[in-house]
Amino acid sequence: MAASYDAIVVGGGFAGVTAARELSHTRHRTLLVEARDRLGGRTWTSEFAGKSVEMGGTWVHWHQPHVWAEICRYGLEITESPAASRSGWIVGRELKQGPSDELWALINDGASRLCFDAREILPRPHDPLSHDLSELDRLSIQDRIETLGFERELYDVNDATWATCCSAYCGETGLLAAIRWLALSGYDTRVMWDCLARYKIVTGTRSLIEAIASDGGLEVRLSTPVATIEHDERRVVVRTRDGESFDARAVVVALPINALRTIDFLPGLSDGKRAMAEEGQSSHGIKTWIRVRGKHDYFATAPSTYGITFFQAEYEVDGDTLFVAFGPDAGSLDPTDKGAVAAVANELLPGHEVVDVHAHNWTADEFAQGTWSMYRPNQLTRHLRELQRPEGRLFLAGSDTASGWNGFIDGAIESGLSVGRRVAAVLAS
Repeated sequence: MAASYDAIVVGGGFAGVTAARELSHTRHRTLLVEARDRLGGRTWTSEFAGKSVEMGGTWVHWHQPHVWAEICRYGLEITESPAASRSGWIVGRELKQGPSDELWALINDGASRLCFDAREILPRPHDPLSHDLSELDRLSIQDRIETLGFERELYDVNDATWATCCSAYCGETGLLAAIRWLALSGYDTRVMWDCLARYKIVTGTRSLIEAIASDGGLEVRLSTPVATIEHDERRVVVRTRDGESFDARAVVVALPINALRTIDFLPGLSDGKRAMAEEGQSSHGIKTWIRVRGKHDYFATAPSTYGITFFQAEYEVDGDTLFVAFGPDAGSLDPTDKGAVAAVANELLPGHEVVDVHAHNWTADEFAQGTWSMYRPNQLTRHLRELQRPEGRLFLAGSDTASGWNGFIDGAIESGLSVGRRVAAVLAS
């Protein structure tokens, strides 16, 4: 006989844990099932060279209201990623080096030109579908870059910048993704970069998700992948791969869009939701930590053809430096392959020994199948409303379906709050 609950939440990332907390706070018996042996989803505080490092989502900001409220709620402290004084940027096959202000001037110039119409396009950035954006949504970031006529140096720096942001090639990601980020940052490129990669939680993302999970008394089952979800207008039944069954009055599926394909839904999801899951969101990049011999105050970029597009010193460890690096394509550079990563890193910082690397291949991860959410052209206007629409007593949640900071911890919490409230209303009725 299946165990019975008011609500089941499938997926233990920030969206799922937030939704489960909200449902528990409204006195609904809630079960959270997570396929991995930990909570966090695409955030994961790990250890490397004696340091706590983030394998996935990392940075937060007060312009991200939902995560900032949670940080305040649980009394967590913030620290900063270091600002390097020296930089390198590859133009063509040449590595140029100089003060970081020089590289940042190129980055900000390109972003301002790319998103010049952000205030006009998204006057209400937390409500991106408040008016028709379908014409603009047809464009990729690459489409607009090509129309701007950047000279070679500006072109290569901005290819590096936006391939990093997209965790994909610029032609794979919709222009509206970039415009949304700038609009959500108060239409200021300097604030946007602070939102993306400056402030982080002293005790790691793990401390925040554990605080949320422990605040509500919900029941958690780890290492419990779900096989099927049967649902109708009255009940849902969740069956695990191990053959267990759980019965509830509602279910929240808080998985990455790309991972929806790992579950059989009976009946199937709507045509719109299936179309989005089959298309997949665009990100398929890498994040890797690289230990380099010696102390370095350094930040570098390279065009997307290099495999690593962003390379930043984060920590000093026993006389060495831990760099965090990003690239657009896990298919062309395995982030766990020390030799391959070292070869690219040496082009960004020539003549220095790579001691070790530490990474998780999110694209190869069955339960993620990509990094953070970035929509392809046409996906925002075609699919967002449908992803947010419940089907009977089945609700989707996640940073991938957020109205605001899509792809960020903030968007995951926003979605968890919103869906948790809607499910509670259904249960109360």
